[in-house]
Amino acid sequence: MRPAPADIEQIIAATSNKKELIKLISHYQQPNDSLKLKAAYFLIRNMDDQFHLAGESVQESRRIFNQMDSLNKLGKGSARKIWDSLTASLGQRVTTTPDTIKDIDIITCELLVDNIDNAFNAWNYPWARRLNFDDFCKYILPYKLKNESPESWRVNMMQRYAWVLKTVKDSGSLIEAASLINNDIRKWFYITPKFNCVGDPNCGELLKLKAGQCIQAAQLAAYAMRAMGIPVTLDYTPFWANKSGRHDWNSLISPLGDITFMGGESDPGFEKVEDPGYNYLGATQMKRKRAKIYRYSFEKVTDTINARQVADVPVFFQDHHHEDVTDRVIPVSTITLTLDTILPQQGLAYLCVFNNKQWEPVQWGKTGADKKVSFATLGRDVVYLPMIYRNNEYWPAADPLILHRNGTVRTLHANLQQCREIIIVKKYPEDQSNNIIPGYNYELYYWNKEWISLGKQMATKDYLVFDHVPENALLFIRNLDAGFQERIFTFENKQQIWW
Repeated sequence: MRPAPADIEQIIAATSNKKELIKLISHYQQPNDSLKLKAAYFLIRNMDDQFHLAGESVQESRRIFNQMDSLNKLGKGSARKIWDSLTASLGQRVTTTPDTIKDIDIITCELLVDNIDNAFNAWNYPWARRLNFDDFCKYILPYKLKNESPESWRVNMMQRYAWVLKTVKDSGSLIEAASLINNDIRKWFYITPKFNCVGDPNCGELLKLKAGQCIQAAQLAAYAMRAMGIPVTLDYTPFWANKSGRHDWNSLISPLGDITFMGGESDPGFEKVEDPGYNYLGATQMKRKRAKIYRYSFEKVTDTINARQVADVPVFFQDHHHEDVTDRVIPVSTITLTLDTILPQQGLAYLCVFNNKQWEPVQWGKTGADKKVSFATLGRDVVYLPMIYRNNEYWPAADPLILHRNGTVRTLHANLQQCREIIIVKKYPEDQSNNIIPGYNYELYYWNKEWISLGKQMATKDYLVFDHVPENALLFIRNLDAGFQERIFTFENKQQIWW
């Protein structure tokens, strides 16, 4: 047997599952298997920190998956009603913490050979032949998408969508093939924000569920399309820049560039990178802005904090299987600023967005001795707050700033020497429930290293008047009696400008 590369030998030596990995390498020793051997090395090289969850809580979720599959087959109601009913008491029944299992310690040669051989079969499909080996390894070959348990899923999906080959035939239209599969998924997969389970479902479990959040829909689309040789990714924004929550979607890797779409919902090219908002009960909603866009990557990403082996790092930045692809999707800028605080020992700072009531990190930067730090590839038309991370807490490190759509930067430093009167008509620009309502109590805040109250008022009309509000301040107002949506804003030209 030809000797494996030194790094592969090192990875194999560190696991108790050596026999299966050695068997895999032995399987591809024939000269005509040289490319498959390289593919096996790619999987092993990026597998040593892949994991999935197991234990009682995971098993309970999977029992519900099986029940839902049976009820769906019997036609016992909609996917939404079935899921809501089955999960009503899940949190009460299961309280144990799931176990973390490393893939490399349990994976079998048989599973990996099945994955590699069928991935190569799909590489021969008309629309896949243009892919070079590196892109094939990144976007077709991986046996998993996130942190789901390993399984053999390709043959099932290839059989399910064999008809796509006959429909598209020799035209090799990547977009057409992807759209055909997505249209089929749209017919039977239900996207619901209420879906919740322990751990990431794998392909077989998603086929049983036929329901999930946007991430599960994106996963299912990626499974189906990768099985058919269509290079598709899982992309996400960890926190909306101007709303609560997050979002996951897909990108199709094409000669024209990355084409976004939403698995089971919108076809390639029809997913809006920034939703312009829509009228609801007479109000225009804010468009959804992305400050940062990341991509789940089976291949390890080298430019991460984790790769630098730095201690005391936020959980979000510890995983080096998340690739920053912001500049591949939206216009971006890099900003450099000077911090006004004592630097943390690790010399890192973070840029945060306001995600409904709290600041959340979306990007990091390396600080210098002069307290300067650069943050790269930032989405525009967003308010950011520089912070440092120490002892599991974030601390403000400079004034908030607006990165405008044209790339210019404005610092929001509250001018306490120059104040004015302002009129507030909303606490959030989402719908009429966020209007100022007579009889409710409100409190206005401005930012100066923390949220500082400018006073409380009970509304007697459909607006509020506050005086002594600092110029150039970042503001937000809270309804003290009802509601949960809160949004930062500035006050310019006699109106609230929402961020």
